Amino acid sequence: MDTKNTIKIETTINAPVKNVWKLWNDPNHIIQWNTASNDWHTTHSEVDLRVGGKFSSTMAAKDGSMSFDFNGEYTTVSEPKLIEQLLGDGRKVRVEFIAQNDQTKVVETFEAESTNSLEMQRAGWQAILDNFKKHAERLNTYEQLNFTITINAPMKKVWDTMLGIETYKKWTSAAWPGSYYEGEWKEGETLFFFGPDKSGIKARLVEHRPYVYTKAEHIACLDKGKEDTQSEIAKVWIGSTESYAFTEKDGHTTLDVTMHVTSGWADMFKKDWPKAMNKLKEICE
Repeated sequence: MDTKNTIKIETTINAPVKNVWKLWNDPNHIIQWNTASNDWHTTHSEVDLRVGGKFSSTMAAKDGSMSFDFNGEYTTVSEPKLIEQLLGDGRKVRVEFIAQNDQTKVVETFEAESTNSLEMQRAGWQAILDNFKKHAERLNTYEQLNFTITINAPMKKVWDTMLGIETYKKWTSAAWPGSYYEGEWKEGETLFFFGPDKSGIKARLVEHRPYVYTKAEHIACLDKGKEDTQSEIAKVWIGSTESYAFTEKDGHTTLDVTMHVTSGWADMFKKDWPKAMNKLKEICE
């Protein structure tokens, strides 16, 4: 790598190296952290983690104004210590994962491109690395759950059925009888998800793009209608997230549900979400 035109960035993450390695290379996680600013996101990621394997991430403006693919090939893979890549434009990238007891130092070195200033490139790559640090440290206490189903119905119908105030009660009844919500599905708004005794979760919609994607952050527990942010169970839930992504092809819709939960709740959701999604499929079809 030509040191004259290289940039080095780094961060230290409060998570063991085996966890950091997994989160760095898992497409389900890459789409969660791979962004330099709040008005951009990664819509799709593919990883073939082996020497000669390809990788690709589609990065896009949230307003749909532009997008591009960041892609290339792996030239070195030494788990869990080192990755070297050759980008599609011929530049080289080196990522080191340095174990430091229960922490991990991540050092990225990359060849600069000629269009943008070195400082702009450094700031952009560092912002993405900082996002990764936040994601990894949050998930050091959470487990990410992913559920997927394909429904023989248009995306708009699946969206409207899943989030409609009355149809929501129907599909959730397969796993969580008596569930309902109050509030408006709109970015920045607050939603209240209740069970029969008015216990449940208060959430804020941190991202919402109608018929495509919605993501909520849990901000409080509800105990028989009363807001709870101080109990031990509330502290576990606050900050965790839940997202729904919808994609359509040939009249079929794929629904991807992603949750971040503590391990104590994971088994319940692994059992219940498939029931709820199958009910949603039945209603839509």
